[in-house]
Amino acid sequence: MRSTPGATGVYPRPFWEFIHRTRRRHPGYPLFHTNSCALAYVLGQPDRFGVFGGEVCSLRNHCPDAQRHRCAADAMGRPVLTDAAIRAALDQRGHAGVTFALEHARREVVIDAPLPTSTAAALTQDLGVRVRVTRQDSDPYWSSGTAGALPLIIG
Repeated sequence: MRSTPGATGVYPRPFWEFIHRTRRRHPGYPLFHTNSCALAYVLGQPDRFGVFGGEVCSLRNHCPDAQRHRCAADAMGRPVLTDAAIRAALDQRGHAGVTFALEHARREVVIDAPLPTSTAAALTQDLGVRVRVTRQDSDPYWSSGTAGALPLIIG
């Protein structure tokens, strides 16, 4: 049974709207909804957590053109992800028996098993694509998009 994910963050509606109004008024100013993208931008590196090309990347992050080009070049240089590579990563992380589906169009691996957020994050970095899992109810980490969570906007 799939548990309900918590929120990635909680925003009062006026603040959420302020962020997005500011983005429209200052189109050259970066706005990141993911810490990993903000960190990659500051370090001058491409995305390493499978955000590039996904929904958060295209709909919520507002990266400078140079950063998008950096991430695109990195994504194009990566080998095609295979079931064997996913299986090897799962085995290496101690989850050999877990079943998964590779969704090429969304650049996601979907694992229908409760795994810790820390394991999902490690797999995401290992594979370079988003890895969605069923959230463990006992997981001490804040919920994340990795477990299917979205921001909660109040008001």
